[in-house]
Amino acid sequence: AVVGIILLSWPKPEATAANSQVVAPPFPYLGELLTIVGALVFTAEILCVHHFGQRASAVRLTLVMLATTGLLSFLAAMALGGGTMLSMTAARGLLHDREVGWTMITLIVFSSVLALYLMNLFQPRVSPAIASVVYCTEPLFGTLFSLLFATEQLTRLTIAGGLVVIVSVLVVATSGPDPQLAAEGHLGQ
Repeated sequence: AVVGIILLSWPKPEATAANSQVVAPPFPYLGELLTIVGALVFTAEILCVHHFGQRASAVRLTLVMLATTGLLSFLAAMALGGGTMLSMTAARGLLHDREVGWTMITLIVFSSVLALYLMNLFQPRVSPAIASVVYCTEPLFGTLFSLLFATEQLTRLTIAGGLVVIVSVLVVATSGPDPQLAAEGHLGQ
C-alpha cells in the first residue's frame, strides 16, 4: 500500500490540469515533510483508537478527539498569524455567505463528526495493521476526486499507484483471520 501511495503522490507535471492551482512551497519538500509528520501522527491515532476504543464509548472518544484537534488547530492558527482571519469583520462576512456556510456545515458533519464517530465505532474491531492498510485508500479517493473535478489528469503512474493500493487492501481483506483478534474475542462482532 505504501508503494501505491508513493506512486500516487509522485510528482507528475503531465497530470496537471487546467483547473489546477499550483503554488510553490516556501521551502523544498515541505509537502513531503508534512506528509511524513501526518503519517506519524495518524499512526499514533490508529494505535490510540485501537487501545482506548476497546473500552471507551465511541461518542466520548469522538468528542475528545474533536475538542483536542480543534484546540490544537486554533493554537496553530494563532501562532501562524491567523488572528486576522478571526476578526469580527471576517467572521461576519463568512457567516453571511450561504455557500461558505453550507460548505462548512457539510465538511463538519460528514468529514469530521460522522467520519470520526464511525472510525471510533468500527476501527477497534480490527487490528491496527488492517486499519492502516484500509486507511491507505484515502489518497486513492483523493486522486479520484481530483480526476472527477478535473484538477488532475489520469496518467499511467496514477493508474499503477491506484492498482497497487487496491491490490494491497484486497490481499489484507481476504487474508485469514487475525490471530490477535481471535485471541481478544473480536471475530464475528
